[in-house]
Amino acid sequence: MVSIIYCGRNDNHNGDFDERALRAQKWNYELLRKSGIIFEFIYIEWNPLHGKTLFAEHLRKIIPDLNVYVVSKEIHTHLCDNPKIGLMQFLAKNTGVRRASYDHLIITNADTYFTDDIISRLKEKKVNEQTLYIYERLNVNNKVLNEEFSIESIYDPENIVFKSTPDIPYYFGAAGDLMLLKKSFFIEMEGFIENIRFSNVHIDTLFCTQILTKGGEIRVDGSVYHVDHQDSWSNDKDGHSGKDYDYRSLSLPYKNNINWGLKNASESIVGDNVFLKLNEDLRETVPETPIIPDNFTSRNLFQEHFDQALDFIKKFKLKTIIYGYGSEAKLANESGKLEKINLVGILSDDSKNPLDHIKLYNWDSLSDVNFDAILIGSKWWSCQLYEKTLEKLQIKNSCLSGSQCLIINQNVNKNIVDELKKNTYESQKVR
Repeated sequence: MVSIIYCGRNDNHNGDFDERALRAQKWNYELLRKSGIIFEFIYIEWNPLHGKTLFAEHLRKIIPDLNVYVVSKEIHTHLCDNPKIGLMQFLAKNTGVRRASYDHLIITNADTYFTDDIISRLKEKKVNEQTLYIYERLNVNNKVLNEEFSIESIYDPENIVFKSTPDIPYYFGAAGDLMLLKKSFFIEMEGFIENIRFSNVHIDTLFCTQILTKGGEIRVDGSVYHVDHQDSWSNDKDGHSGKDYDYRSLSLPYKNNINWGLKNASESIVGDNVFLKLNEDLRETVPETPIIPDNFTSRNLFQEHFDQALDFIKKFKLKTIIYGYGSEAKLANESGKLEKINLVGILSDDSKNPLDHIKLYNWDSLSDVNFDAILIGSKWWSCQLYEKTLEKLQIKNSCLSGSQCLIINQNVNKNIVDELKKNTYESQKVR
């Protein structure tokens, strides 16, 4: 028995959300129905637009017994600290979990396609008590969304445009696409953090880190499919998903309010839907500008350290590998800064090469490369990438500040290493 939790809003985000979600939910419903597994679908309609049909009504044509909970604009206004956010995705999912009937949970996105990997795990009844199961995301070319659409086109390897493969504990991939775990375990872990109300990004990463911090286990248990769209990987960091921030500055484990997931909300049934209400004084307006606590606003430090590292690499003509071609590396390339350094390759955990004229390496092939330095090129995953680099290159006793981005190889002159240590950022020398 399993409860499937997801959320949405009647705004047809990006102009194609409705189509993507309806096709995915039709597939998921039929896959579960044919499996013989007892299930329920719980959909949270968050902050619906006034005067417009709830998206839940379209979903109900596919899933007749859909359980719908509506969180009003008034509740959203009371909780949200960013005027650009219309859907507080993880608060919505917490709300669904609190109302789930079964102890097995699938917490997912409306446009994620389930696979036999998930069905097998449920049918075999091997969901461990203290384990979170997450899945590799296979992003499929959106050309499959046409009149001839069939599920076979989703499964066709030729249509896969990108893979996000988790690498525990360094990188959790698109963990928020689908999480499978016990409800009791989710509640023990405090659910998704709720005091970050200015952003939807990094919340799934924080939940994964929370689990590891509290001694739980995370397993990569197969794949799910997702149709590529306008902001599949951008996270729209200053738009509808909220502001970027330094999630690593948060002390773990975190603890939510006792009523997380709108546990204390009263319920009233209107037609086929359940409407939630908070019986307390509510804030009447969302702040005009995002409210971001001071401890989350230091993220620009990575950019400063990245720029300093580039200057250092240029000054000493270091043969450099970039690991993680993120926004910082991309900006440096677009501004011509990468052309001014001796860039010998890109190190990547997948097969996608962002720079056709630069050689792509993985950790296995890197052993044959003559390089002086590894430059972390993505602030999003800098902590995980740096930590993985230290382990792969057998550096001991590392203590990461979260802003470090340059690793110097052992063949570099000691005077260069000493010079680097004088800078505001620190380095580790490979032993």
